[in-house]
Amino acid sequence: MQTTPKFAAIILAAGHSSRMGEPKWRLTMPSGKNFLHHIAGNYNRMGIPAIAVININDQELFQETPSPEPLTLAVNPTPQLGRMFSLQCGLQKLPDPVPCFLHNIDNPSVNKALTQKLMRQLGSFSYARPICNGKGAHPLLINTDLTERLLQLSPPLPILRDYIKNFKGVDVSWNDPEILLNINTRQDYESFLQGKVESG
Repeated sequence: MQTTPKFAAIILAAGHSSRMGEPKWRLTMPSGKNFLHHIAGNYNRMGIPAIAVININDQELFQETPSPEPLTLAVNPTPQLGRMFSLQCGLQKLPDPVPCFLHNIDNPSVNKALTQKLMRQLGSFSYARPICNGKGAHPLLINTDLTERLLQLSPPLPILRDYIKNFKGVDVSWNDPEILLNINTRQDYESFLQGKVESG
C-alpha cells in the first residue's frame, strides 16, 4: 500500500536562463550529475519526493538526459507568467497537499541538517525560512495550508516573497553561506565550481 509522503520538494527550474546561455538545471556538479538530478537525489535520500518544474522549451532536452533519481516532472507552458505560476504547476502534481520545500535551481546545495531543522521548526507556522548573515536564504518550507492557498490564486499572480508576508513564519538561523548561492551567470558558475568540495 502506497502512503502519502509527509513532505515534498518542488525544484523551480523553468526560468529562461538568458544570462547563463543554457538551462541551469543542465549545469553539472563535480560528480557529473546535473543540478536537477543532484538536488532531486539529495531530497529523495531523505525520503522527500521531488517535483521538477521546467520550461516547456526544455522538454526535449530533459528527455535526452533521463533522471537516475525518482523525479516527477511538471512543465510550465507559459514561463513568462513568472515564478509563482511555476510553483502552481509543481503543486498541481501533488497527489495530496503536504508541506513543501521550494528549491531554486540557482542553488544546488541541499543540506540535510538544515532540511531537518526546518521540518522541526515549522510547527504551526505557515512557513520556515533559513536566515544566514541576516539574509533570507533557501530552501523555503511552506505548510499544507499555504500550499492550498497558493494553488487557489488566480492571475495576476503576486510575487511569492510579498505574498507570504501575509502569513506568520519562523526564521531559522543557519551559518553556512552556501545557502545564499544564486548562480545566474557563467562567472557565478565558474566561481562555484572553484570553491566546491562536493559531499553529497
